Amino acid sequence: MIYAIDELVNRNPKLLPGLKVGWTLIDSCKSRELAMASLEYHFRNSEPPIIGVIGEDSDRLTIPLAYYTSSFRVIQITYNSRTTALSSGVMCPYFYRTSISYKQQAEAIADIISNFNWNWVSVIVTGSTIDREFSTTLLRQFSFKKICVANNIVISNNYTQSDMISAIQNLKKTIKSKVVILTGNNKIIYALLKQAQSQRLTGITWIGTYNWLTEAQIANISSDIIRGAISIDVNKKIIRHFDDYLRKLNLCDSHGNPWLFDARKEISKSATANCKYGPQMARILKRTFYVPQSFTAFIMDAVLALAYSLHHKLGCTNTSCPALNAMEINRDREQLNHCLRNIQFQGVSSDLIHFNSDGSSGTGFNFVNYQNVYINNLQSLSPIVVGNWSKENGLTINSTKIVWNSNKTPTSRCSRDCKPGYRVNHDSSLPLKLWTCCWNCRKCSKYSISTTYNQLNCSRCRNFFYSNSNGTQCISYKVLRFNWRGAFAILFYIISSLCVIKMIFTWVVIYVYRNTPVIKGSNYPLMNLLLFWYAICILTAGVFLAPDNSTLCQIRLILINITQIGTSVTIICRVNQVALIFHRGFKNNFQNLFTKTRTQIILIFTVLTVTSSIILLITQIQPVNILKIELADNTMDLMCDYSSSPALICIIVFWLATLILSCYLAFRIRSLPGNYNESKNIAAAVLMYAAIDMIGFPAFLSTTGRLSKLIGCSVALFYGIVTNACYFLPKLYIIFFQPELNTPEHAKASITEYNLAKVDPNSKVSIVAVTLAENSSLTSPWTLRKKLITSRIQPQNNSITETED
Repeated sequence: MIYAIDELVNRNPKLLPGLKVGWTLIDSCKSRELAMASLEYHFRNSEPPIIGVIGEDSDRLTIPLAYYTSSFRVIQITYNSRTTALSSGVMCPYFYRTSISYKQQAEAIADIISNFNWNWVSVIVTGSTIDREFSTTLLRQFSFKKICVANNIVISNNYTQSDMISAIQNLKKTIKSKVVILTGNNKIIYALLKQAQSQRLTGITWIGTYNWLTEAQIANISSDIIRGAISIDVNKKIIRHFDDYLRKLNLCDSHGNPWLFDARKEISKSATANCKYGPQMARILKRTFYVPQSFTAFIMDAVLALAYSLHHKLGCTNTSCPALNAMEINRDREQLNHCLRNIQFQGVSSDLIHFNSDGSSGTGFNFVNYQNVYINNLQSLSPIVVGNWSKENGLTINSTKIVWNSNKTPTSRCSRDCKPGYRVNHDSSLPLKLWTCCWNCRKCSKYSISTTYNQLNCSRCRNFFYSNSNGTQCISYKVLRFNWRGAFAILFYIISSLCVIKMIFTWVVIYVYRNTPVIKGSNYPLMNLLLFWYAICILTAGVFLAPDNSTLCQIRLILINITQIGTSVTIICRVNQVALIFHRGFKNNFQNLFTKTRTQIILIFTVLTVTSSIILLITQIQPVNILKIELADNTMDLMCDYSSSPALICIIVFWLATLILSCYLAFRIRSLPGNYNESKNIAAAVLMYAAIDMIGFPAFLSTTGRLSKLIGCSVALFYGIVTNACYFLPKLYIIFFQPELNTPEHAKASITEYNLAKVDPNSKVSIVAVTLAENSSLTSPWTLRKKLITSRIQPQNNSITETED
């Protein structure tokens, strides 16, 4: 302290220019009552006024003095207090400390343990009850970091040799705990390390607080025991300056230091005016009474803190300070305290020091690693700075600079880490407080994963997902595709190929025989349109086998509408055209318009456009859902859910309406001439369509997966086959096996017979003859019908003569 006042304050021309700071040394003799009495005397009688108190060096005395000085509103700064009992700035608002508190040390040690992924450590606390407070503070920090304590050993000041032996034996038994936090009384710590050396306790990494690892006597411990230890340390640069100060100090001048006078007297057995010391005696004196302690830098920081607070309180500049007014200092101690709480200055232990609201120092500190170093080819152990810690920035450490006891980073864990893909499983027999550190690992199930180390629970994959072999990622089920090389695919190829061949064959035949009565009587353009719907049926069957998706679900509905409604409406137009011709003739131009083929085709595509637009609009408003169906071996099938689709309901309604209308019109033409009478074919087709749909739709909607696809494909194929069988096979049969029915003469005869059957039985006509020119041809049935109904009956010769209108 004398060094700090003389060298760092009074010799600093910018700190308190024009002022000199003095000091009074009080020996409390480890007595609280004596310390308080001495302080009270100086508080009341000191001139100039006391700026502040620095001390004590133990928490046992510091705690009561902190309350005492705050009651006088006098600043007290301690350099060796670590207890958390003084962390309340409310109870002791004038108390500060430049030392590193237990809380700061505990936070830093917990950070360094977490940095190296240790969670199973031992704690040894030596000394008094206040020293043991560090253990409580440390365990609280450990709980935040999920660090467990394998051994919590307490060695009191009244320890025995058996206590030391038992402590070392416990460390040996805990083979998984390779890291030991050691704190407390330096002498007890040294004795413990000597016992570890005698029992050859190697492979341990010691973590020390700032007050023991850097002590000189630690060099006497074997490097096999202490090498690789990590400890908190402060700035050594200023300490070396202090060493230079001591080296140059004139020991014959006490400098007002009574202990220096007593030291000379004790060594020389006399204190004469003739003071002479040789170099050897001077070294003995300095080594005995001026050994730098770990808190030396904190004493200097305390002196500087008081000086800087006074600088700000007085409003000093770099060149001058106002005159010191004792009454003002005593009256404005609260303002002086306010200045101290808000200053920042360059200290000895740290480049930047400030005080927190609880009075603790906001300084950081270094971490050192005890390593073998070579000086002049001689090996020795020395602390090497490997990192630092501060409240603001946390831990910064260079792992590459650390030399470990076992030459590699130690593993100090109760259980090995559970890798991603595994989860933590706790043993119910263990105490709950150890569950954060001790466990066994279990692999996640087939449908769950873990992505981080030591995950407590595996996360279940979503539906239709399963975990990969490592259990670290959810993988979607593989969509089962239709096997285009399978047995059903081959059967589909055969049937669809036969249908295509049949369609092409039919197309060729009706084209070749397009001018014959059997083809012309069935309306050649509409027959081509029916064959086109037949081709769409084959295409629809193939679409049912394709993988399902939202777009394809809509396309299927449109194709179903086209094939079923298109076929039905084409048949309706064909039957309606013939019915208008034979039953009503041409009563007006409007009916005449509906007998034209062009009008029928426009009507067909208009109906299809309207119905398809309705279907498309519905699917846009309420899209068809895609169902996922779980299969074996982590596969799934996608399926369009038509069961609740209003679009399919509309198609069924349209289909039923056209089906009923087809039956009605077929019934109306049941008595027409043979080439124009397809009532039986239509009735058969309607029954077969109804059977297919009544069986196929429920089966299609009630099944899932591949079976549903096969049913849909089969329904589409059968729909085309029925069209071909009912409308084209009878005509092909006549063309190839009954050609005599496919002649103009037979057509004329059938039409004549139909017209005669329609003559009124009360007429006077008894003999009817149809005379046609030999070169007359039936260009179309409705042309022939037109000729017949416009013929006039000649009563003179009882014959019908064809007349051209």
